[in-house]
Amino acid sequence: MEKIVPIIPIRDGIIFPSTDSVLTFGRPKSLAALESAFQHERIVCFALQKNSRLNDPNPEDLFEIGTLSRIERMIRTDGEINAQVKGLSRVKIVGFEKHDSYFVARVVELEEVVEDTEEIKALCNHLTNEFRKAMNFGKSADFLLFMNIMSENSPSELSDLIASALELKPTERQELLEMLDVKARLQKLTELLAKELKILELERRIASKTQERFEKGAREAMLRERLRTIEEELGDKEDGSENKVLLNKIKAAKMPEEVEEKAKKELAKLQNMNQYNPEAGYIRNYLDLMVSLPWGNESKDNAEIKEAEKILDEDHYGLKKAKERIVEYLAVNKLAGKMKGPILCFAGPPV
Repeated sequence: MEKIVPIIPIRDGIIFPSTDSVLTFGRPKSLAALESAFQHERIVCFALQKNSRLNDPNPEDLFEIGTLSRIERMIRTDGEINAQVKGLSRVKIVGFEKHDSYFVARVVELEEVVEDTEEIKALCNHLTNEFRKAMNFGKSADFLLFMNIMSENSPSELSDLIASALELKPTERQELLEMLDVKARLQKLTELLAKELKILELERRIASKTQERFEKGAREAMLRERLRTIEEELGDKEDGSENKVLLNKIKAAKMPEEVEEKAKKELAKLQNMNQYNPEAGYIRNYLDLMVSLPWGNESKDNAEIKEAEKILDEDHYGLKKAKERIVEYLAVNKLAGKMKGPILCFAGPPV
């Protein structure tokens, strides 16, 4: 049976049957349609726009499947109306009527395909349990809506309640609204809910790992501060700590002034660094190398060419050109006495 009702376009929301929603309207045609309907039977039809950016859509810009709804109450504000509406049934727009102030159309209610089978019952039970699981994982949903989902509902009512609670795109909601086969709708909702549940699980896992890292870092910082305080109170910081030992070694190494200053800066950086920082190991190894070098030790040069060749051959395999260059340097140095030239430094094991 056809009904003639005001049509109100909505940009990105869907009113499902058996659900309550609070909507805000501000476009002139929508305000006029609400005012007119509220003064009569309070029945309107909400239809989704195909393009949400359109501010003044035409009839062809609307989906032909919409929701027949009842306006429960309205609150008028400056230029807007906040309305509580309840979805009643799925309808198809079969033709628009001429009207100056707002859209009016003929609509017919659509009959759903419902089967009373064990599979339908299993799907309903599965959806209810999965939705409860999603709420436990932190899904945001209105408490009254959650209680309605957990109550006794027909398969059609349950599917519409859950569809209104999921985070879906407008086109996905419209697809669910146009599904008249309740079994197919329940199966589709099972897929969508499983996808949302997986996202919630990942978000919870990420949040848990982030919290664990934060708590670990905070705990380590607190323990390091406590240890520093204890060392200061006991007087051990200047006598027995690892950093103090390194400082004493730096002072005793008889480094050149510039080198010693650099070493102390690196030590200060190490002292304020988290021990789990990879850079801490590099700085510690660098300081160990610096203090192990014989900065204050001198030895008398032995410029015997034959002895030098013998030592080079015994300690270093290959490197023929390098050895020849060293021997040439020693020979020139022996003939000329003291001479300025490059300083040769070998690091690492023989190769």
